[in-house]
Amino acid sequence: GFTMLEIPLQSMTYWNKTSTEQGFFSVYDYVYRQQSVVFGAQDDAGEWASSELFLIQVTESYTSSSGNAENFFDLEPCQDFEDVTQYTFNVTDHPDNASTGNTDYLVEITRTNGQVGIDWSRITIIVDGSDNGRENCIPESQYTSYEKRCLVYSGSGLTSAPIGQLWEPGETISLKEEWNLHSRDYQTFEVRILIDGFIVLDWYDYIN
Repeated sequence: GFTMLEIPLQSMTYWNKTSTEQGFFSVYDYVYRQQSVVFGAQDDAGEWASSELFLIQVTESYTSSSGNAENFFDLEPCQDFEDVTQYTFNVTDHPDNASTGNTDYLVEITRTNGQVGIDWSRITIIVDGSDNGRENCIPESQYTSYEKRCLVYSGSGLTSAPIGQLWEPGETISLKEEWNLHSRDYQTFEVRILIDGFIVLDWYDYIN
């Protein structure tokens, strides 16, 4: 007669697995939570019968060999909300035009709710344009020459103003390529924002 089984995460054990994606050179380290369950029934004579042993498994996180990490549930307390997924953002095509050059402004992103600034050390922005696959966008003050592919600036329009330590409520940022990430008009462009490694926005549209 039971239709639901609840197992607290703290009652589950950890299981780690390393795998290589087929066709790629990236290596991923996965962290899983597991618990085994068996169902039994006892008849009036005291005899037991049981089901097979069931393994319940959920993915907690993974980390790629390039250092990118994604979490599938949020375990960190949030100052503004119960969960970081409640942060909201508005993404729009930047007024700059996409070209075959490598210094185009791509999109503007506005943080649209909350009352407390989010430290940039907790934020990861990943973009995927029509060229060169996924890249991390980072504040200019944090990049090295090798990482200088996609930069984050404060403000909208054609701007190169540095961002502060926090992404404040209502603040707009601009993403600018320093490597040719998107050169074709009306091609899909994807923006993914993670806070504490947890996906809070996965946006894509055709931008020019």
